[in-house]
Amino acid sequence: MPADAEVRITGIEASATPVLPGQTTRVTVDVEVDCGDAATSQDATLRVTLDAPETTLAVAGAGTHALEVSACTPADLVLDAALEFQVTVLHGAPAMAPISIGVNAEVAQPPNLPPSGDASSFPITPDVVFQIAAQPEQKLQVVDGEGGARFQVELSNFGNSPIKVRIEAIDGPATLAAIDPVLLGASGNASSVATVTLVVDPGDRSEAAITVQLTPVYQFNESKVGNPITVSLLARREGSPLRDAPAPGPLLAIAVLAIALLAARRRA
Repeated sequence: MPADAEVRITGIEASATPVLPGQTTRVTVDVEVDCGDAATSQDATLRVTLDAPETTLAVAGAGTHALEVSACTPADLVLDAALEFQVTVLHGAPAMAPISIGVNAEVAQPPNLPPSGDASSFPITPDVVFQIAAQPEQKLQVVDGEGGARFQVELSNFGNSPIKVRIEAIDGPATLAAIDPVLLGASGNASSVATVTLVVDPGDRSEAAITVQLTPVYQFNESKVGNPITVSLLARREGSPLRDAPAPGPLLAIAVLAIALLAARRRA
């Protein structure tokens, strides 16, 4: 390349929306190189590199481009190049925290001159991963005296962001006492696990079931909501039978009569 060649990064095309960890997005870097004195130019190589933190991003793609300097004409003294890269957001990357990626474009100059190049940067933002679990200590609890049965449920957040967990009853004759959303930290933090107490009242029934829905919500933007999970619980009054026994029917009477007749025949 001639000594007066200049390199300019003219555009970077990258995802403007958050990218889920584990997914790959395409990045295109547009570069412009001055031809300079085409009569004395030789073909050269343009090198573009992306500088990304290896703990959160993985970069792949061709980082070099052969410049056909011989194609320069007096009417076209600029060479254009577009280089594509694939950037993968790694699992564990913190949600909604933009990660800055440095871009460097360079063309080698003659040995007696410094390289000619340009630098820029752009962000990639990891999206929120919603992954929660709920483990009841017991799925059946007895109501001791007045009030409802108390269930201890361990909630765990395996996602990459702090969340709120909304808790509500969606099915069953039993009722669930109101409970505030539970805050959980991102996975890997001590606050990512919490135990909550759910109070379930069977009402005037000896026992009643309930289905509880738990919905994860991004703590800093409640419009971002994950898929809910459910837990089924059974509350029983103290001293109640396992199930309400049905009244004896005609089949029971027939069975008793048959047993009596069989016993009489054996004695005969």
